[in-house]
Amino acid sequence: MGSLAGLSGREKAIFEFWREGMTDSEIAGKLGCTVEFVGATRRRLEVAENKFCAKKADEAGRLVERTLTALWRDGLTDNRIAERLGCARSTVFRIRTKLGLAPVPRTNPSKINDRELRRLHQAGKTDAQMAEVFGVKLSTIRPRRAKLGLVRNRAADGARRPGPQAFTEAELRAAHSEGLTDQELSERLNATTTVVGHWRREYGLPVNRALPEVESYETTAREEMAPETEQRAMLRRAARRAFALTPQDPRLLPMLEPLVAEEMRRAGA
Repeated sequence: MGSLAGLSGREKAIFEFWREGMTDSEIAGKLGCTVEFVGATRRRLEVAENKFCAKKADEAGRLVERTLTALWRDGLTDNRIAERLGCARSTVFRIRTKLGLAPVPRTNPSKINDRELRRLHQAGKTDAQMAEVFGVKLSTIRPRRAKLGLVRNRAADGARRPGPQAFTEAELRAAHSEGLTDQELSERLNATTTVVGHWRREYGLPVNRALPEVESYETTAREEMAPETEQRAMLRRAARRAFALTPQDPRLLPMLEPLVAEEMRRAGA
């Protein structure tokens, strides 16, 4: 056998595994290298190749099966067993299926105490505040609260809600009542349309849609007219706000009259 002096740590590990009787392929699997590298190192050390022993492999396989069965009886899942045995979860699944063992259901010990959740809810805490107390995600609190039959506590009016948005519920409701679309709300509240849409649905507010007629008028005006005056911009805003009102609202007609008069003058010209 050649000298071990000057060998790298991996090459020394190959020799140690060889001395334990492992084959080249087994050593390569242990060290994460190629079989060719293992064979070249072994030949440089002038040692013979260990041949595969079916009897030894069967004994090792039975040992793995006994260990896996013992861990399965202790209630460990496939993932936990794989961690204990140092193998892939798919390997555990294959051996467990071969042995006819049923999968162990995963158990997620909850950090949420139902009694404490009821107490916090009765104290008026919002879902976000309760999630912060328990150290869990907001998506974890919501189904647990609903399962207990508790309605969602809303934040006090004017209080900033935890979350990505930088506006209050009152601000969103006030802007929405003006008939602004999600895009216009996002510009008004300095937030993305995704955030605006999410919280609009949370507060139970319907979508305000821009009327095609109004948009068409604005597009035509931009293309055919000179830069718009402040008066025309005011008329457009008035028309859009008017469509957010009910037909019985007394403010509707005064808002529409200037725009109708303007269109009549354009038609008669």
